[in-house]
Amino acid sequence: MGKLSKKINEAKNVNLDDQEIEGMIEKVKDELESAKNNIEPMIRKMKEKISHYGCDFQLAVNNEQRENEKKEQEQEMIFDLTNNKELLDKRRKDLQDIHSTADQIKQMTDKMAMDLKEQGAILNDIENKVTETEDNAKKSKEEIMQADKMSKSNRKRAIFFIIIILVALGGMAALIFGLVNYFKK
Repeated sequence: MGKLSKKINEAKNVNLDDQEIEGMIEKVKDELESAKNNIEPMIRKMKEKISHYGCDFQLAVNNEQRENEKKEQEQEMIFDLTNNKELLDKRRKDLQDIHSTADQIKQMTDKMAMDLKEQGAILNDIENKVTETEDNAKKSKEEIMQADKMSKSNRKRAIFFIIIILVALGGMAALIFGLVNYFKK
């Protein structure tokens, strides 16, 4: 019975697949049947000895009760093995559910990483365009200031040329007037 209990405990503590568990259950059933077949002749011999030696009937009844208790224990062990198989099946399903959930979470995080990467690229483009716009605005301001200076400078030049032209015209008019008066006399 020690070997049998050891094997049952091993089956309870080890994660096995369905075929291995069913094989162990069948092996345990075979060993129980073999033990039963080995014990029955011994019980018969004991009963014969009991009746032969004139032992009282109560001793035979007690032995039969012990035998029945052993059979019940064996059946309970078989029942425990069956329940362990169901428990293992449930745990296997739970592990599959956890694995599936983990896969879904991984897919979601991968998608989020891709989205963040794309958004990072978009933000970089926006930042580059803002910087470019700022540079263009500064250049435009400088060009406007230069144009304004040039326009003021051009006005001054225009006024200067107009004055020079007026002076030249005035000088020419005076010269013509002087010459006309000179030839008139």
